[in-house]
Amino acid sequence: SIFGVYSRLAVPTGHVPTMASYLNKTHTILLVSESRSSSSYQMFNKTTTALERVIKLYEQKLKEMNPQASNITYDISNLNEFIDSLYDITLMVLDERAGLYEGLSKADVKKCILAFLKNQA
Repeated sequence: SIFGVYSRLAVPTGHVPTMASYLNKTHTILLVSESRSSSSYQMFNKTTTALERVIKLYEQKLKEMNPQASNITYDISNLNEFIDSLYDITLMVLDERAGLYEGLSKADVKKCILAFLKNQA
């Protein structure tokens, strides 16, 4: 992970949160690198908004790949493949009690999105 410097930066000892517990967090930084030479970050007031942004990135990619399609469907496995295709993606989630950020890996991002989508259903 090119963002590995931040990954698991501040996990309190003995603290093993569930992915669903991240859905209630506030300040979140989304770091995305589509290739080795291209990276960006965005800040969000809620983790769920950052997760929605990841989904929106995938939907934008689908529209670019299928400009003539009026309706495009996909499932979680397609979204996970998109996330895996990124050079890197990390969520930095603020733990307000500890006053520290925790970095979430690609695998964690996928688990959080699944928890988020299940929560929406």
